[in-house]
Amino acid sequence: MWDQFRGKEDEAPFFKDNEPEIVEAPPPKKAPSINLGKYFEEPFLGMTPPQRFLISMMLLITVCLLGGMFLIIIGNFAFF
Repeated sequence: MWDQFRGKEDEAPFFKDNEPEIVEAPPPKKAPSINLGKYFEEPFLGMTPPQRFLISMMLLITVCLLGGMFLIIIGNFAFF
């Protein structure tokens, strides 16, 4: 019985190189529609766009000033 299994294993190739493998592409999926209007109906964090711009500019100026002061303190930045 075991000899028959060994014989079958020797006869059959491990890979079937002669037969081309055909892979069909799956059908394209339909993208879900996104309604962006609902995201802009409510104000973000309860602020209007000019208020958000002002907060972001204040944050940018603060980060730039702190970075500049840090560079001056460690000596990697000089005015002249």
